[in-house]
Amino acid sequence: AGVEGRVLTLFCTDSGITIQNGNSIATVGSIPIAMTSGSVAVFMWHTDNTAWQETSRVSPDQGIGG
Repeated sequence: AGVEGRVLTLFCTDSGITIQNGNSIATVGSIPIAMTSGSVAVFMWHTDNTAWQETSRVSPDQGIGG
């Protein structure tokens, strides 16, 4: 469990990882996040659905949110 409004920012420093929707992670559109080196994904904890809700993602070649 988390605190409402707490922010979690993930920075990818490896060659690549994928974050799947589910298990207390709610990605935009339920689409997995494919992170490459330099990518950033930001989540905010929501107690209504007890999940880290994606608020934005940025990678060297694309971005959503802001």
